[in-house]
Amino acid sequence: MAKSYQRKVVYSGPLYKSMRIDGNTVRLSFAHAAGLRARDGKRLTEFQLAGGDGKFVDAVAEIDGETIVVSAEAVKSPTRVRFGWHKLANPHLINGSGLPASPFQTINGVAGPEKPRTRDLVGLGLTIPVEFPLH
Repeated sequence: MAKSYQRKVVYSGPLYKSMRIDGNTVRLSFAHAAGLRARDGKRLTEFQLAGGDGKFVDAVAEIDGETIVVSAEAVKSPTRVRFGWHKLANPHLINGSGLPASPFQTINGVAGPEKPRTRDLVGLGLTIPVEFPLH
């Protein structure tokens, strides 16, 4: 309705817009971010950070107005962020209209592919992230 009929209604959950690195933290900005909150009132989950080595680790994320500040003790100089980046993710970041945030991954501050890359396990009916080792 918002786009087809030019109605002023929120039609999307939070969408990654930009990131700013400040020491060992990253501040994320979003479109459609008014009223950012956790759906269940608990701490945010499904955020990960990586440094120059490209290895992602789970991160602590806190809402600060219409931005989110992300950090991880193991990452002193973050370069990349991702959110909800696997098929089993159950993210609960929503905006004031109750619409959920979309998964994203940054590459040099720019959002990467819209969907996590996956591989199918033939015959098992499973799909897993490509980052998941099959050893």
